[in-house]
Amino acid sequence: MKPFAAPRPSERTIARIPIGSIRPSPYQPRRAFSEDSIRELAESIRQHGLLTPLLVRRVNADQYELIAGERRLRALTLLGRECAEAVVLSAYDRDCALLALVENLQRENLHYLDEAEACRAILDAHGITQDSLAQSLAISPSTLANRLRLLKLAPDVRAALRKAGL
Repeated sequence: MKPFAAPRPSERTIARIPIGSIRPSPYQPRRAFSEDSIRELAESIRQHGLLTPLLVRRVNADQYELIAGERRLRALTLLGRECAEAVVLSAYDRDCALLALVENLQRENLHYLDEAEACRAILDAHGITQDSLAQSLAISPSTLANRLRLLKLAPDVRAALRKAGL
């Protein structure tokens, strides 16, 4: 199976979209959002504007689904903004799931358990191989396998790891 490739520029448009028309991504790998971090981002956006547009896909005539930019969307909502600049992609579910994961890996630190859960969800939902996913994420197959092994830990052990910030 071919590794993920981002949609071509011809499949992208830039638009100003009402925030109320953007629904959250079902593929968001991040489970916890720091309210302090959202407030800091909101203050930065208030002072300097939105430097990186949201990434969305159209789901019908007037509704969009967020692909990447959950923290930015939350900050804009906190600021009471009505619209946001967004790059609108033509993308399939698999592409959206991978883009959401890559976005989170490139931005603020993503908890390794959230990353492992997102990888497992992509593998289960889209039938791609671990090698293909590893290549798409630019990591070694053994690194991916080790991350996925973390999901074999008992739920209470995973909860303790999250709580301890390990």
